[in-house]
Amino acid sequence: MTSFLPAAPAIVLALWILPTSQATPDFSGTWTMDLDRSESPHQGTAFEPVTYVIAQSPTEVVIETRRGSGVSRTTYPMLAAAAPDQSGKPGAARAYWDGATLVTEGTRVVQGQTVSLRETRSLDASGAEMTVRTLLVVQHGYTFKGAQNYGAATDVYRRTVAPQALSTAAAATTSRPADVTVASRR
Repeated sequence: MTSFLPAAPAIVLALWILPTSQATPDFSGTWTMDLDRSESPHQGTAFEPVTYVIAQSPTEVVIETRRGSGVSRTTYPMLAAAAPDQSGKPGAARAYWDGATLVTEGTRVVQGQTVSLRETRSLDASGAEMTVRTLLVVQHGYTFKGAQNYGAATDVYRRTVAPQALSTAAAATTSRPADVTVASRR
């Protein structure tokens, strides 16, 4: 009879070294802001409710943001891990996973000022609610003692269209090129 005892440490080591296959959450779908549970509507400025339409793949995340009659769309290439932005260009965007949290980062020009935006998205256990933590920093190149050049908010969204329904609807409409920002006012 052969003993497996000498092979046990090798088996344990192999199982420990093998990467764990942790499924990433699927944020695909249409998400509507829960105004009562979100901070953004209560920050004292004119506010229009936000709806996100998210399409997620292993290589990119496309987020369409609908606010009032305005619509913008950003494509975030998926990175293996967080990395510093080497481009320095407004419009640079990237996404990566921090555990089960989806992180999107980018820069934009708003009213002549470069703005850095970092959003972290997480799902509740049921996958029906998404929490978005937003940090916006104005990169104006100077600071004053006590001046605040950033804003932060935590907002809660409810999934209103599941990913399957979203892909069916997308197939029925004409598609716009990815990585396009569209601002429409009626």
